[in-house]
Amino acid sequence: PMHCYVHEDSLSRLVWANQAVFATYSNADGEVVQSTWGSYCERNETLGAGWVLQRREATDAAYVSELITFQSGTCPSGDATSDVLLADSYDEVFRFTPEWVPDCLLSFSCNQYSSCPELTTCVLARTRFQTDLVAIRGPFARAAVIPSGADICQEENFHPKVITSVERAEAFIAKAKWQWGRDIFRNAPGATRFHLRAPGAADRLIVSVSGSHPHAVKGELVPCGSPPHAEFEGSWPCPAGVGESLPFPVPEGHADWYTDVLRLQAFNSTCGEMGENLGVEVDIFAPTAPHLKCFFFELECASCEEACDTCANEVGAKTGIPVAATVGSPGYFTARLERPGHYACTTELSCPAPAELHETVASIPDSESVEAGETRRPVCAEGFTRRYDYVCVEGQLRVQLEDGTFSDTEPPCVEDVYQPEISYFRLTHCARMDYGWRIKEIQVYSDEQCLEEILDAGASPVLVKEDTTTQSYPDAAGFNFGSANLNDGSMGTEYWSNCLNCNPYHADETHGAAVAIDFTVEFTGDSPVSVDPASQVRCVKVTARATDQDNRDKQYFPCCAKLYRGWKKPAGEGHDHAASSMVDPMGWTEVWTLDYTKDTYTDTAPSYVFKSDWEEASCKTATVENGESCSSIAKFVTICGQRMHIFAELIRIQPVVPSSCHCKQLCIDTIGEGCRSWKYNPDAQDCYLQRDILSLDQQYCTDTIPWIAGTTGTRISALTPQVVANGATFDLVLAGANLPTAPHLHTTSAARQRIKLVDSDDRTPCADASIPE
Repeated sequence: PMHCYVHEDSLSRLVWANQAVFATYSNADGEVVQSTWGSYCERNETLGAGWVLQRREATDAAYVSELITFQSGTCPSGDATSDVLLADSYDEVFRFTPEWVPDCLLSFSCNQYSSCPELTTCVLARTRFQTDLVAIRGPFARAAVIPSGADICQEENFHPKVITSVERAEAFIAKAKWQWGRDIFRNAPGATRFHLRAPGAADRLIVSVSGSHPHAVKGELVPCGSPPHAEFEGSWPCPAGVGESLPFPVPEGHADWYTDVLRLQAFNSTCGEMGENLGVEVDIFAPTAPHLKCFFFELECASCEEACDTCANEVGAKTGIPVAATVGSPGYFTARLERPGHYACTTELSCPAPAELHETVASIPDSESVEAGETRRPVCAEGFTRRYDYVCVEGQLRVQLEDGTFSDTEPPCVEDVYQPEISYFRLTHCARMDYGWRIKEIQVYSDEQCLEEILDAGASPVLVKEDTTTQSYPDAAGFNFGSANLNDGSMGTEYWSNCLNCNPYHADETHGAAVAIDFTVEFTGDSPVSVDPASQVRCVKVTARATDQDNRDKQYFPCCAKLYRGWKKPAGEGHDHAASSMVDPMGWTEVWTLDYTKDTYTDTAPSYVFKSDWEEASCKTATVENGESCSSIAKFVTICGQRMHIFAELIRIQPVVPSSCHCKQLCIDTIGEGCRSWKYNPDAQDCYLQRDILSLDQQYCTDTIPWIAGTTGTRISALTPQVVANGATFDLVLAGANLPTAPHLHTTSAARQRIKLVDSDDRTPCADASIPE
């Protein structure tokens, strides 16, 4: 029979334990289940003699076992007829099942050890780290939210120090003593070292560092209510907590996180949380990273009372922050942190070759595997010319536009629409003239010996369209001395300069700047050739008067003359012609100089140099026929470059270029694309645009093509600063292409390059002699 004694209220009863009857009890999960009395002892081949006290909440509810008269697992012997059936009293009773506390966690503390002292960095074991962290932040559960930073910031609670463990590092930094908390890192192999360079505007900082482990990279998140996984212990909780992981998704086109995750909190002098313009500078040690990109994640989610996974996943889109290699510290990168939040850094992926090329591109050399940031220049399809380069950005080759942005749709090559510029000339002098300049004729020729004159239809001279910057001598008594006489086919008419004492530079109020005659070459009427005549000009001959009316020698010409070649655009197209500078990228293409006082190039110049020359003046000793007088003749060979072959990396080949000067000007126009040297094939009219010189051949040992080659010459693109305050120190920065090195091409740069600063109001030293030391 069942031994069972029920209380009169029917809510409790006393049951003999060792009976094969079914009863209920609460299991470890808190569920009410059925079991057999004595089943535990039966499994252990013993009997359990004792009583079980059971209770229930209502008369229609099941009984639940609560207390037992023997300790669980002892299984005393006896049966219901023994003395233990109903004892007068029991010295002790035991719980039928142990009480289960679902969120209870065990931890250990070493209270016999002191906490980490202020202004020191302490490497601590996990339990000691947790003890020190609680001492600063206050007590909180392992998976709970970090207490408010404003409370920690208070003077009585804030203790400047750095504590670090394998899983985590915490730095509490006061601005007045920030030098004692500059290095922050976890005590683990491969952990990122953060070096505080400047504390910025904040009065106090709290910096936390945790590992960027794989499950954070994948975006998984441990629910806030559950215990942290052991393998991720010490990692991030919600944005403001400890113990769980934030999902920091790696931006597309980037490798897994390279660095640990750094969280920054900042406070002002009144412990108010600061939100922006922090100016905190941190050096990040990434010795194997060729480059580093850091991203900012918002610091949100004040608590985890709501759905933490939803809140954490709304931390915000990634925001890139500026990072630069630290000068003087190899392996370090400097980042400027302006806002409180989370920061993680990584590198960009390399780029594979594109699966499909744009229709304007024939190929992309060396594009099988391109490292991040590297450039590849496309080879354009026939009929197209390169406009943009490819750059490896975020794991993809993309077109880089002029403004530095990137495009996936813009074609890298465009239709070749090269239009040769109009050749623009300026004749001027570089020596003083005391009787003015009297020019009889300016003639242009298609050969460098000045034999084949370029004539217009009807064998008349080519019109020289004058655009002079100086006025001619006033007409008087029926005589005309204007610019129309420069190319009228007659040696009996002359152009006279307005000045008698003509200086090559502005000297004073009575002696102005040099005489300058600007002209282009055009046909009148129907053109006898199909090209711009100026593109065929290889020699310009200037004939000037050399005697007076009595046939006595008188110098109506300069001892030194210069002919500039530039460009001119049609009306309404921006700059109308070249700037008056040989170093400005928008300036002259080339300049040729003749100095009558020195030996001409005829006998001394190497064979690869094109020779300009003065001709000896021939005078008639008897009479002067047809009003002609003795003349001084200057012949300028207007060919850019030298007879040589320059070898360099090819940018592109431009077909149908009229002359070597057009080729040089095209190279100057494409300096932004990297053009530094050029070579011209006059037979095929092909212009080769090239990079820096690798080698050159002036003897034609290996090639029969009559190459003409050269460089852009020195071109200055920027000079900063333009204005400097009196007494202020400054760094003068000069930017450009082909800056001067040695007198010859293809030589190593000089050990030092000097810039001399002179008084802008005193032009005499620049014109008359070398600049003084």
